[in-house]
Amino acid sequence: MGSIARFNSIMRYFLFLVLSIFLLSLVACDTALGRAIGGEDDGGAIEMPSPPESRVIYKVSGKLDTPAPDVDKWTFQGEKGHTAEIHLETAPGAITTIDTLLLLEGPNGEEIASNDDYNGVHAGIVTVLPESGQYTVVARGYGLAFGPYELTLFFEGAYVDNDGGKIAETDASGLSVSYGEIQIGTDEDIWEIPVLKGDTLVIALDGITYLDPILTLLDPDGVRVAYSDDYVGQDAQITYVAEKDGVHLAIARGYGGKSTGDYHLTISGNPERSILNSITDNLMRIEAELAASGELAAAAATAELAEAAEIAEYHADREQREADLASIVAEEAERASAGADMALGIAKRARDDAKYKLEELTDLSENLDEMVVNDIESLEKVAADSNAAYEATQTAEDRVAELEAELRELRESKAESDRILEMTEARLEALAERQRAATESQATRLAEAETLARLAKNAESAAKAEVGAQAARAELAQRSATAVKAELDALSASIAEKAAQEDLARQSREAAEAEAIAKSAVSSAKESVSESLLITVIEGGYVGVSTPEHGTASVVDGEIYYTHNGSSNAVDSFTATVKGEDGELLDVRMWVTLTYLKPNSAPVAVDDSISIQSGGASPIILTTNDTDVDGHDLKITHINGSSINPGETLNLSETANVVLCDDTFCGSIANGVVYYSTHLGN
Repeated sequence: MGSIARFNSIMRYFLFLVLSIFLLSLVACDTALGRAIGGEDDGGAIEMPSPPESRVIYKVSGKLDTPAPDVDKWTFQGEKGHTAEIHLETAPGAITTIDTLLLLEGPNGEEIASNDDYNGVHAGIVTVLPESGQYTVVARGYGLAFGPYELTLFFEGAYVDNDGGKIAETDASGLSVSYGEIQIGTDEDIWEIPVLKGDTLVIALDGITYLDPILTLLDPDGVRVAYSDDYVGQDAQITYVAEKDGVHLAIARGYGGKSTGDYHLTISGNPERSILNSITDNLMRIEAELAASGELAAAAATAELAEAAEIAEYHADREQREADLASIVAEEAERASAGADMALGIAKRARDDAKYKLEELTDLSENLDEMVVNDIESLEKVAADSNAAYEATQTAEDRVAELEAELRELRESKAESDRILEMTEARLEALAERQRAATESQATRLAEAETLARLAKNAESAAKAEVGAQAARAELAQRSATAVKAELDALSASIAEKAAQEDLARQSREAAEAEAIAKSAVSSAKESVSESLLITVIEGGYVGVSTPEHGTASVVDGEIYYTHNGSSNAVDSFTATVKGEDGELLDVRMWVTLTYLKPNSAPVAVDDSISIQSGGASPIILTTNDTDVDGHDLKITHINGSSINPGETLNLSETANVVLCDDTFCGSIANGVVYYSTHLGN
């Protein structure tokens, strides 16, 4: 119990010492373009240009704190196609070694790559960046590991894989040693190994640095015939006896799609023959035989048909696009025509409204003019009445004056009271008459004033009505012009719509014709494929293909038509483009292997003769001295033009012409392997 307590005490002291040291300031190593400082909140953007410069080392430092696990996230701007090499290692001078763990996340947060033990307990990632954007490096410790670390980033330009292809020439000992490198986790190198049937291949794939290699062997038909992972340690090795002539493919990969590093591929085979020279000679024989039989001509014709089909499909696609564009133009023209008709209707309604408004204003103006005329006539009548009332008033005033004068005279002469009374009454009547005349005159002037006011008001209304009528006439003229323009626009739109419909019909007809031509070309290409051994059809929904090195390739109806050029190069490669589910175009690397079919040589018939005594008989096997370099069993199928059964015994008394055949080409005149030999029977 005491020992455990002392041990716990020592461990607490040790942890305290470690933590005390870790709490010191941590400064990152200088980089080419910047640095970052470690701390409790490590992570963030790494100082570097966007995109980063190639072949420049960028470093940042940080610390995985306790309690574990602590996670630091660093970001950088990556460029599509560039190779990123990232290492997470214990910081220099640290007391303990950290078992690190790395994770790389893409711009959309998806995991691109991860690693635990790239170099010992230190994590590392080498990968090609699939797209441009911001990447996140997640740094953490394995389990409960903690402590200071150093994060290193290194970038290369666009990824180029030059490894694979033909293996190296054999040396004096019969070994072929080729060098390669798995640069990224998904990299795979394909090596071409020419082999003859019966050769014993020993293929060793040895990792030079940190590569954990995986080796796969494919036969000429593309069938996997051998596989190896950890033969000795982490290295791979295959021993295989070839069952076919032709080029075998050795595929080198990294374990788990994550292991990277360089390697040596060592191959040994039959030491009595040079693999490269032997297979080259055989392939040259293939080329000569195919050329002699017209295979190259058939392949060229098929390639031309495939190319014609590809061109026809291109024209059909272009015509279809033009038809689609014409359809869009026709729809736009139809909409424009409908809009023009609508605008014409609106313009006509506006013109009718303006015309109706003008008619109303014209009627109002005429009514007001008539009212003004009536007012003027009334004013003239009132003026005449006013003058008459004025004259009556003047007459009454004159009469009053006369009566007053007479009254004064009477008073002065002291006339009779009756006379004075009579005069007084007459005066009063005259005053009353004057008052009535004055009242009538006042009423007449008031009527005149009212008539003048009404005349002024009606004149003003008439003037306003005339102004409104003038404006209405101007508006009517403008709206009439607008209506005329709308009619012209509607006519133009109708003409354009008709032209667009005619163009659509023409484009649709041309698209249908082009599609028919394309289908016919595709059918011709497909029919001619079976006539050539140099043509390979790869099914799928392909949209493009690069130019192969040893042949031609065309995309016809989504399928790749590959034509070999008949050379001695048995393996060819190219890049095909296919459209993914989300419409993204994806490039796929493809290999084509030309399988070597060893030709059958014609058998050689040698004349037979035998001498016997007259009347005697002697048996003879006619195929005894005949030969076949392929070692096939020989048989006679015809004698003097008549067929016979194998093994049949015949009595010959005269010269006979026989047909000699082997197992493959027995009696096949079309293949040119029918040979006649004269066998003497007497």
